[in-house]
Amino acid sequence: MKKSWRQAFRITGAMGVRIRGNDLDDTNTTCSDSEAYHVDEREAFAYNFRQVLGKIFEGTANKTVLISETQMNEIKRSIAADYTERLLRYSQKVDHGVELHLLCASHVMDQFLEALDKIRQTKMPSTTQEAIFQEMEMYICPRIVYQLDPMNNLTPDAAAKAVTWISKFQDEMTRVGLDLELREEWVKGQRSVLDFYLDRAVRHETTILLQEVLKLHSDGDIRRNEEGNLVTSLPEDITYVFNQQLKVASGCLPDKFKEDILMACNDELAGMIGDFMFRISSEWEQMSAAHFCAVINDTSRLAEYCEKRHKECLTRPELIEAAKNITRDITEMSLHATRYLCERVMLDLREPEPILTSVGDAVWESPECHSAVDRTIATFKDFFADFQQWLIRDYFFPKVLKNCFDLALKTYLESFFANTMIRGANGPVSPVEELEQDFLRFVFFFNDDQFLAYHGRGGFYSQKVITDHLCILQHMAAIMDPTNLPGDLSFEIQEVLAYFGEHENGVPAVLHLVGLRRRQRGIGPMHWVTEIASAKKELAKRGKRNIAPLSCTIPDVRNSTRLRNSTMLRRLRSLSPGQKQHVDGKENAKENQNPEAHKPTEELEDDWLLFFEGRMLAEF
Repeated sequence: MKKSWRQAFRITGAMGVRIRGNDLDDTNTTCSDSEAYHVDEREAFAYNFRQVLGKIFEGTANKTVLISETQMNEIKRSIAADYTERLLRYSQKVDHGVELHLLCASHVMDQFLEALDKIRQTKMPSTTQEAIFQEMEMYICPRIVYQLDPMNNLTPDAAAKAVTWISKFQDEMTRVGLDLELREEWVKGQRSVLDFYLDRAVRHETTILLQEVLKLHSDGDIRRNEEGNLVTSLPEDITYVFNQQLKVASGCLPDKFKEDILMACNDELAGMIGDFMFRISSEWEQMSAAHFCAVINDTSRLAEYCEKRHKECLTRPELIEAAKNITRDITEMSLHATRYLCERVMLDLREPEPILTSVGDAVWESPECHSAVDRTIATFKDFFADFQQWLIRDYFFPKVLKNCFDLALKTYLESFFANTMIRGANGPVSPVEELEQDFLRFVFFFNDDQFLAYHGRGGFYSQKVITDHLCILQHMAAIMDPTNLPGDLSFEIQEVLAYFGEHENGVPAVLHLVGLRRRQRGIGPMHWVTEIASAKKELAKRGKRNIAPLSCTIPDVRNSTRLRNSTMLRRLRSLSPGQKQHVDGKENAKENQNPEAHKPTEELEDDWLLFFEGRMLAEF
């Protein structure tokens, strides 16, 4: 039940200080707390707002009252006198200007409400009371709004009182039947001072508390819950901070601002999430796998708590949408941590001993050495056995499987090209056999029945998609196999071009694989150039692939130090198309008699460069 103005704004023990009305300036709207007014305690008449109203409406029951200009001026002076009496009386007792002026305005409003009974006895009372109310409001509004400027040493406590006072002022307007819109100055002033309170009190305190919560959590706080998942108390601690902030702020502000308080807390939570994600990105190598799993599970739980709180507190559509963004940010952090957990797993395959990154080097090529992929799979088995217990299995573990598969295949391909670019190969036979065997090793592991419950779910690939991704190893092996002729490899060349990017790394990848075959009698560079050009045309007809290729960084074969005549290639690149034709006149003599010679300049240049790359690769 709402309090009346008499209860809400009554100033206990208030006593009038008599003011000479002629000495008041009722047009000054920016009065300070120390205004000098002439006080005359001997004046017989107390210039009181309520008394003036009582005098005007004495004996007017059921009569029409038309307030004269003289009477309205007397009402204005009485409002100014009452306001100033309180200003002078409490200026030595109240520290802050906002609170002082709120007390004065409360007293004047109380005087108006005390006289309402007499006003309502007249005919057409609503018109009369609205006119008097507007005069009163015109006097007190600018004085309070002026004090709401943060430049006037505004404090969060005073700001909260101002927000509450304006809200009660609006409620009382409705309660007493004043059919008036809240003045725009009140609305803007309240919004401004509310933002000040949310910034200086809610956001500031929430930031400090959230930072302290993060500092208190470490690997030592990790524990297993009832399901065996690794967790900490971080989500519960953050929820406690939110509940405390809502409780404290709700005690200072009306309930209708609870949504604003919650969104201010959410702003700081979003900042904390961003800082936490940056911390993971920069410190992931030092974080343990158990710590990652706890972070992933904690953020999932935190997102659930936030969703529940938003459903309970938020009703405004724009705030509900903003709250969804916060929940998405929290979910993104769990996925961010999942990706770096997989990077942390791959780190064990690089340091302290290179395992998967040894693909393509002499050790990998040697049949006497233990397979790099077998050792990789053994590492995965150890981690995955733990992750199935540590993580929320149905949601995050499939994502770990997918990310580890992608990273393993990506690392394998990049290592193969990087290492073979540096050293070449002892011969095409052993690399072909290793590629075929590694394909089978990966397929058998990732398509094993132990992962059957996750295939095609939670972001992990189906068994068919896994096999399709890994087929790139078979296609590479087929191109390197010296028993296969260029004309029989159209499909494999198309697949390599598509996988590594037709206009990016695809052509260099094919040329490098061709170079690893060594020179073969009866098969010249132009055979490969023709087959690659044909494969590109067929690939264009096929359209978009169903499986998007991985983003692999393939070293540029044209910059390899292992290529003969690489200096000549770089020099020829700098020449114009006409100069290139002059340098290689003999090679182009036959082509000039062919209709193909009339192709566009860019296409001629690409074919010409491809020819020289193929020729030099054959000499690798």
